[in-house]
Parts: sequence; C-alpha cells; structure tokens
Amino acid sequence: MQSLGEEYVGLLQINSFRKIPSLVQRLIFVFIDTFLLLPNNYQILNIFPFGINLKTFLRLNFVNIFKSFSELFKFDGYTFGKRIAGISYLSIRPQQNKFTNIFRLIIIIATVFKIITILLHLFKQFKINSLESETKEFRKCNICYSNKQQLCLPCGHLFCIQCIPDFIDENNFTTKCAYCRKLFEADRLIPLLI
Repeated sequence: MQSLGEEYVGLLQINSFRKIPSLVQRLIFVFIDTFLLLPNNYQILNIFPFGINLKTFLRLNFVNIFKSFSELFKFDGYTFGKRIAGISYLSIRPQQNKFTNIFRLIIIIATVFKIITILLHLFKQFKINSLESETKEFRKCNICYSNKQQLCLPCGHLFCIQCIPDFIDENNFTTKCAYCRKLFEADRLIPLLI
C-alpha cells in the first residue's frame, strides 16, 4: 500500500527483511501515527501511576514532547510509527540527491523552532508558578499570617475574614486598620475571591 506521495517519488515501504511489510506492521504504524498525533489523546496519561508533578507536566506538554521526538525521527526519513513498526523505504527509481540537503535544512529549522517553542513554554510556566507563589506570600493576613479568605481595607492592607472583625470588637467597634490605624466605614471592606 503506497501513499500518493510515495508513488509519485517512487518509494516502496519495506521491512527489515527487505520485503513488503506485513499487515500487522502496517496496522502498528497506522495506529501509532494516528493515535498519538490526536491532540487530545494525551489525557491517556491519567491512567499511569506517575507522581503528581511529573504527571501534570507530561499531560500538559505531551503533544510538544511527542512532536519534538517526531522531528528527530525525520532526520532518517522515518515517522515515529514507522520506526516502531520497523518500516523503511526502498527507492524504485534512482534518486537525485540535490534536494536532500534542502530537506535536511528544513528539518533542522523545524526542530530548532520546536525546541525554542518548548523552552519558551517552560519559561512561561516557570514564571507563572513563581508569580503564583509570590502572590500567595503577599496575600497573607497582617495579623495571623494565614492564607484564609482575605478582606481588603480601603487603605490596601489585607486581613483574613476572622481577624478584622475581632480587631474591631477589641477596639470598641472603631473601624480602623489594624496596621496603619486609618479609619474606614464597615461597608468599604472588599472580600477577595482569589
């Protein structure tokens, strides 16, 4: 079974014994190339008992990792499925190698671009995670230093939903900030839902 492109350039698929691949080899090739290339199939990783961080990383980056590996396989003229199934090509006509270097250059450029894309994605993910940890540290209550639900006073200071009412009760129901002592009206408290 040849694709239209393989027929056009005069290529035959062969196995390691230089014979036409068996039905099983072709089914393995088709299954791997179609199953793994579907973008939403990385959810299959939910069934494997990886650690949470590794599992999350693989689930979010599976498509990019797989595309990077498939770029490396293209250096030898293979796809991932053909490499696993043991299928290679045999030329029916003598090939001119004038386009080989151009194709190799295109593959190198595509691989470099994919690596840069993955590195940018990882940098962005690292930046988001560090920003989230800084935000969690910033959102602590100024009295008890907990990360409970926060209230923001008009002056901008944050207190948890338990501490500021207790502070107001202790100070003869005077509504003032426990940190800077600025007076405010009780209806000016802003609950943060972050």
